[in-house]
Amino acid sequence: MVQCCVPCCNNRNDVNKTVSYYRFPPDDKEKRRWLKFIRRDDFTPNYNSRYHFDWNVQIMPLIDQLLLTLMKLRLNCGILDLATRFNCCRATVTNIFTTISSALYDILYVGMMENNIPSRIKNQTSLPDCFQPFPNCRIVLDCTEVAVSNTERLDTQSHLYSHYKGRTTLKALIGVAPNGIITFASDLYGGSTSDKAITADCGVLQQLEPGDMVMADKGFTIRDILPEGVSLNIPTFLVNGQFTMEEINHNRLASARIHVERSIQRLKTFDILTYIPYQYKKHVNKILKVCVCLTNLQKPILREIA
Repeated sequence: MVQCCVPCCNNRNDVNKTVSYYRFPPDDKEKRRWLKFIRRDDFTPNYNSRYHFDWNVQIMPLIDQLLLTLMKLRLNCGILDLATRFNCCRATVTNIFTTISSALYDILYVGMMENNIPSRIKNQTSLPDCFQPFPNCRIVLDCTEVAVSNTERLDTQSHLYSHYKGRTTLKALIGVAPNGIITFASDLYGGSTSDKAITADCGVLQQLEPGDMVMADKGFTIRDILPEGVSLNIPTFLVNGQFTMEEINHNRLASARIHVERSIQRLKTFDILTYIPYQYKKHVNKILKVCVCLTNLQKPILREIA
């Protein structure tokens, strides 16, 4: 991504393709003249620096840039608040957050988690007691929603509107292993998208193997789209006010799913997921997946796994 290094300019080549971008000239005298025009006397261009490119923030140590990013993810501090705390301009805050969160995405998610759902054999090495009746459980699926700002286009608002939440949201499919570790996170879809449609499109089914069991809420009517040999275990519906013995046995999964819901609730403690600001709409998938990875770095949900 190429971004302008002029203060308070947010032009990027992936957003505004009508702007031309230039490298700083090699001549020192000409370079100083350019820096004077863009009012960046404290900026030192490197080989990759262009007239409309800059994330290389030299006035702030890298460890502080990481702290700023983590504060934005966890506390969702305002841009002006962070700019005041770290003694920089608001454009620099946005620049730092976008760049560091993208780096964390590449290191933590792409490098360690993407397309890497643990097999049921591996799950069995750390299977908690509540999942002992379900030794073939590969993954537990559930959806979570994130509030997002309205758009001007009515058709887009209709796609984003969630009747469950009563507002415009983005929805993602989260997969959790029996031991409480989040092992899958889809991209974010419009809030009106059904759980079944997301499950079919996000790529999780392609990672399942014959003999695997998927556990989900009773709203996941996905049995007909599961790969051959993969089973689905969902809570049963109450009929005539009574459960059969078989239904009672099946409902033991409710106590197992509690820990999975706790994992998703832990994910939602990252306050940036309570409301995604408009300026980060192009980075929401990376933001969500970085929060997932940081959630997994915390101490285990289950004491017996610790």
